Amino acid sequence: MLQILIKGNLIVIVFLLFTSCSITKTKYDSIDKKACIEYERQLEFIENYNFYLIKVKDEDLVKARNFFEKLTGHKSEADIQFDGQLPPTVQDYHNWTAWYSINHKKLRYNKKTKNVYLIN
Repeated sequence: MLQILIKGNLIVIVFLLFTSCSITKTKYDSIDKKACIEYERQLEFIENYNFYLIKVKDEDLVKARNFFEKLTGHKSEADIQFDGQLPPTVQDYHNWTAWYSINHKKLRYNKKTKNVYLIN
């Protein structure tokens, strides 16, 4: 009987460890964590570039800018230069963060297209 209890407790402990490791932390509690993780990942590119002066690939900044403009409907304040788009501004970061705080529960992730979208 003692062996069954020990094995049962071991299974519960292993299960708890597995589930706690697979849960990913996001800024807000949300229904679709994958969508929030992707939103926060894109936001992190802009945050690193503007606030921490960390070198970010130009293509990552352009992808992040396009991601936010398409999803939120808020266009970037940065103009287009002769050699391409300017990186998103600090104000863009604040606008897209504010939008996220309001709409995070409406975000969903499409596994087939690997895109984040907004539900009504």
